[in-house]
Amino acid sequence: MALQIKKRNIFLTFTLCFAMLGAACGAKTNGSSATGAGGEGAAGSSQPVTIRFAHGWSPSGDTAVGAKFVTDFAQSHKDSINLVEEVVAGDEMLTKIKVDIAGDNLPDAWMYWGSMADSGNLIKSGLLADVGEYFKESEKVNQSDYPDAMFDSFRFNGKIYGIPTESYVGFWFCNKELFEKYNLEYPTTYEELLEVSKVFNENGIVPLAMGSKAGNPAHFFFSELFCQYAGAEEKFSELTDDWKVDNENFRKVAELISDMKKNNVFPADTVANGDWGPSFALYDEGKAAMVYTMTWQLKALSPETEAKTVQINAPKMPGSTVDPASFVSSNSTYGLVFNAKSFADPAKRKALIELGDMFTSNEWVETMFYETGTLNAKNITIDPNKVQMPILFSVIDNAKGKEKMSCHWLAYPDGEPFSYFMEKLDELFAGSMSPEEFSEGCQKALDEAKEDR
Repeated sequence: MALQIKKRNIFLTFTLCFAMLGAACGAKTNGSSATGAGGEGAAGSSQPVTIRFAHGWSPSGDTAVGAKFVTDFAQSHKDSINLVEEVVAGDEMLTKIKVDIAGDNLPDAWMYWGSMADSGNLIKSGLLADVGEYFKESEKVNQSDYPDAMFDSFRFNGKIYGIPTESYVGFWFCNKELFEKYNLEYPTTYEELLEVSKVFNENGIVPLAMGSKAGNPAHFFFSELFCQYAGAEEKFSELTDDWKVDNENFRKVAELISDMKKNNVFPADTVANGDWGPSFALYDEGKAAMVYTMTWQLKALSPETEAKTVQINAPKMPGSTVDPASFVSSNSTYGLVFNAKSFADPAKRKALIELGDMFTSNEWVETMFYETGTLNAKNITIDPNKVQMPILFSVIDNAKGKEKMSCHWLAYPDGEPFSYFMEKLDELFAGSMSPEEFSEGCQKALDEAKEDR
């Protein structure tokens, strides 16, 4: 089995905030620059070994806490490690790594997304190190400190190729002030969702802050609805193993999205109000009555909006057989990966293990959680008194005991057909592509990619 996607009932001590890493620019360096993955000196050399590390934490704004950790690590290890930082903003990391591969100039370590869609080709090409070896050699952390399911996004053929540092929980929020103003009940079924949407539209309020720009955040919403239909686990496995996505449940959800668009459940312009920031801003500014999103967006929730927010279960979709109160979308998304060539170098291996130890330390996990709201994949005990956003603890608490469901992003076996899926979600949500065209096109993209492989 390629990427093992499993539905697990795990006690969620807590899971991620795939924080879309804030604005950063260019690359900065500490000390001399380095190219390639070869070691700067043999083991036992008195000279510091150079490690190029690409990440998304700039020293200002929301990413400053992470940036300080990296800076402190560089300073405390300066006698043995010359850490060269390459700071890259958000999704630009995907482009950077592609360029680095083309130039045979990969960093020694970098922060990256799991899933075969993003990391698959790197894993299959032998470019990423098996971090199971890291856990064997580290004296500060054990692989068992993490729920096994949190490695699913980096798992291939029984090995893991990334240390998960962030995870997520999906949730549905309602603005109780707006519901009370128009004497409305929170929707528990699709029919009720359409009824409240009609009232909100009549009063100039967007019912549900959900759009699609380059597939975000729409692909998580699509998967959330998909999981309400029986057999989601098996369908995700079919996608991963057999490259099959066009099934009855997939088409049902595509048809639901089309129907929601026709009934004005979404903003009129789903592209302009797509992506994570714009869609969440609609809700936070009181322009939308509801939002479905992920925990990494909570840092953008204002105290005023938090005070009038309640969490509900997703409304039950027509013909669905899985209670939306019984599961939650949750897994790891992001983590630390090592260049396989670098990890094979004895001098660099020791330095990379020390870098990994920082990202697996309780100090990192707890500081990032309490100060930034970033959910980690590692098991720790949360102190509610230290949580700066009570609603974050509420979301995590609500997920306890529920089945943790995967998503299409983690199940897709290859990046190219997943890019098609994301691109065409924009058209499906905008109403410019029919559900049938969407479903057939997604399958065709998979068939073509499989044939190319």
